[in-house]
Amino acid sequence: MTQIIDLAGQKVEERQLANLEEFEVDVELLASAISNVNSALATATDLVSQESINLFSQPSQLNEQIQLFMSDPEGNRDQLTFAVIEDSAPNEDTTPSFDGIPEFEAGGRIHIDYAALEVDSEFNEIRFIFQNETGNSIYVEDRDNDGVATRTIEESQLNGEYKLHRIELSDRAYNQNRIEYREDGTTQSHTNWSNYVDGEHEFDFGKLSFIVKGGQEPQTDFTPPELISYTINEEEISAGKRFHIEYEVSEVDSELNEIRFIFQNETGNSIYVEDRDNDGVATRTIEESQLNGEYKLHRIELSDRAYNQNRIEYREDGTTQSHTNWSNYVDGEHDFDLTSSSVVVSGGREPQTDFIPPELISFTITETEIAAGKRFHIDYEVSELDSEFNEIRFIFQNETGNSIYVEDRDNDGSQREPSKSPQLNGEYKLHRIELSDRAYNQNRITYREDGTTESHTNWSNYVDGEHEFDFSTIAITVTEKIQNPDPQTDWTPPELSSF
Repeated sequence: MTQIIDLAGQKVEERQLANLEEFEVDVELLASAISNVNSALATATDLVSQESINLFSQPSQLNEQIQLFMSDPEGNRDQLTFAVIEDSAPNEDTTPSFDGIPEFEAGGRIHIDYAALEVDSEFNEIRFIFQNETGNSIYVEDRDNDGVATRTIEESQLNGEYKLHRIELSDRAYNQNRIEYREDGTTQSHTNWSNYVDGEHEFDFGKLSFIVKGGQEPQTDFTPPELISYTINEEEISAGKRFHIEYEVSEVDSELNEIRFIFQNETGNSIYVEDRDNDGVATRTIEESQLNGEYKLHRIELSDRAYNQNRIEYREDGTTQSHTNWSNYVDGEHDFDLTSSSVVVSGGREPQTDFIPPELISFTITETEIAAGKRFHIDYEVSELDSEFNEIRFIFQNETGNSIYVEDRDNDGSQREPSKSPQLNGEYKLHRIELSDRAYNQNRITYREDGTTESHTNWSNYVDGEHEFDFSTIAITVTEKIQNPDPQTDWTPPELSSF
């Protein structure tokens, strides 16, 4: 049975500022139309008779009627013919009924008819996300704004009931406006993943669900594999040679998927020794470029092949953490002494001794205006003592967060970057400068517009500092007409008005 959800949207800001009566929707009338079509569909007894074909055409007709009604609720009220209620009292023989929850066969296609309005920017996508009780999802989507969201249900989809969890809408503004309607009655809208605004809606998601049949039976195993023992016979391994670890694992209900032994040296470099065929031996060829030195056993990870994988991690501090499909985390303890297990790598690369990032000496920007599609130059000078210089990046941003990246990787003291043709016109201020070297674990530093710096080695050991460059006076202006709104004026996502 196809379940119908009809949507309509208008700009929130316009609704607040304009005459509210012009946007008012007769909710009772819409609800009546939807209910009548749902009830009529429930009377279908086959898929081939002309009577059934006529019934299945009603969702499309209702979609057209609602769009006409939303464009002019007063003038087009008579167009909503499915909302007509008979004066005579219904009887058991003539009144269609809708019993139970719609059911779909795995491998079949689910359709959701909708109507959505986007005032200033073209509509981009709508997504209906349904979830079962263990968090498995079915996404029913549409991107061509034809009023029908569809999805083929996978043959491997778990059987059972899937409830509407959230609805997501987005437009095609240069910085996409998005909104999410959640099952708890809240909304969250944003523009290009920034400027988040929380709100509320009045839709009852609790009534919208369906049942999947003919797929895979629901998962009953939620217990991760258990590590029984492991043995490391080699205390030293040469680069280029193969490293072996014997192990024993217990997995009762689902087949073992993978075991991973993770070793780390004092600077955080890792060696992963893995096995996926459950033969009791995990192996790894040590790379020729692996840093020499001692690597201690840091953690052991196990997972099974349940539909939603059960995983467990044994840590060097004696604790464990298990979960199913990255949810339902459970903390525990184990008795293995990981601190006594280590291996020494030899014949590889000498340990890193350089942990100092490059230093920016100076930079010069001679152009203050740049036409879209033209090339932009920045001259710079950098000092790097121990490791070869890798990259410098100048990041400019406009007031809405759009960025221009000007980069150089050949250390020739000059950066050239074409201003992309779809770039929004306007002023872009220097936001930050990033530098990195080519040490085994890269040393990086970021110079920020607020006068601070942040340096680190391989994304660890962060150090905060300060610099004396004045970013406040450095900006460029992108000129020439571009295809997108210039600058963007629409910051409102589509709005879900009814279903």
